[in-house]
Amino acid sequence: FILGNVQNPTREQIQEANHRLGVDRPALEQYGDFVGDLARGDLGISWTTAAYVPEQGVVGEPVSGLVLRAASVTGSLVLGGVLVLVALAVPLGPFLASRSGSAIDRITLLLTLAFVSTHPLVAALVLQLVVGRRLGWLPDQGYCPFFGETGPGAPGAGAAGCGGPLDWARASGSRSSCW
Repeated sequence: FILGNVQNPTREQIQEANHRLGVDRPALEQYGDFVGDLARGDLGISWTTAAYVPEQGVVGEPVSGLVLRAASVTGSLVLGGVLVLVALAVPLGPFLASRSGSAIDRITLLLTLAFVSTHPLVAALVLQLVVGRRLGWLPDQGYCPFFGETGPGAPGAGAAGCGGPLDWARASGSRSSCW
């Protein structure tokens, strides 16, 4: 794909592409360049958006931007999970401590062990199916950010886009245009 739509590239075209990519150099030298770039925060370009332009070399979307966008979504999901955990644990802790050894204490312990032992991907799929699709309590897919805005056509955004505390709260409680 680096040579574009060239069906049968010549040996010279392949050598030129290899030289532009730097893969014709020794592996240790390439690794040194990689570590140096990594230390500067340069993660290179995404190969899904890469294209070879003869005058410029390989061009495409920087990976660091993709990682930052994904990290912000992951961070907001982790923060939401921590808030739910604290909201459940703080009132349940003293309640269950006062009923140590009772049936409710044992059932809660069993459920806690089951949830902790379940792989996060399985738990996410079960929650998506049960809470989102079956019960309809929350949207089953998409993302509406608390800070910032997603524009129309972005994954999870409606025709008008979504973003901000009001859209985030509306999306977390019902099926809104953000989903």
